[in-house]
Amino acid sequence: TFTDEKIKTELCLKLRIWFDRIRNNCLDEIPSKYIDLAYHVVKKNWKMLKDNQQESILLLRTLLELNVKVLMTSQDSSLAHRSAVVLSTMLKNFVEDNIFLDLMQEIAQPVLSVAFSRLQVEMIRSVVSSLAEILMYYTRKYPMETRQYLNALPHGGEILDCLKEAYNLKNFKHMIIVFNSTMRQKDAAS
Repeated sequence: TFTDEKIKTELCLKLRIWFDRIRNNCLDEIPSKYIDLAYHVVKKNWKMLKDNQQESILLLRTLLELNVKVLMTSQDSSLAHRSAVVLSTMLKNFVEDNIFLDLMQEIAQPVLSVAFSRLQVEMIRSVVSSLAEILMYYTRKYPMETRQYLNALPHGGEILDCLKEAYNLKNFKHMIIVFNSTMRQKDAAS
């Protein structure tokens, strides 16, 4: 961990610039090593990000956008799982520490949209589980807004019953897995 505030600020700035370039310049698949680095920044250096919120918010926004991009475009389930874990870890930190909540609200629509869209087609259970955690954190923190937004999406009404279980992680994940299976079966039948 870093103790000098100037070093923390400089590190956040450099990381933000670097991840911004990655997000903007990777037209194809974003390499998994960058998503792994994003995870380590968010998981292992959370205290630094909390202590340096002014510069961190820009880095966190870039990391959120990068991982949303991966979930929107990647056909690699392993990479999608890593991105979903990064997003879930970030949201968990936001909610538990009650910080960066404005950012959480600001990026809610793209995060919820991509998580919900991916839930309807994803075949790998670990990815579905991580996507469920993303929905869970939003449902716990912003229950009415999350329900309204998801309900407005195609097939959104079909997930509303699941949201009632957001405070019981095991039941919630099970219901999301059932939702995922149902949606994939409907897709296969059509």
